[in-house]
Amino acid sequence: MPQPRTVADAVRERSAAPVIYAELPDTQHSFDLFASVRARAEANAIEAFLGRVRSQRAAASGR
Repeated sequence: MPQPRTVADAVRERSAAPVIYAELPDTQHSFDLFASVRARAEANAIEAFLGRVRSQRAAASGR
């Protein structure tokens, strides 16, 4: 099974869209299943990133 960094790098090489890969130290797989300060911070960061991408696409298409 490919490692996550390898997958992210491969997607970056082939995609014109932004690709973000973040490693969160001291977490385990699916750590965000339960409400926590860290899970909320992650969700906020993802929302901000997606909002930025959406705004840039809208601006580029004249919307």
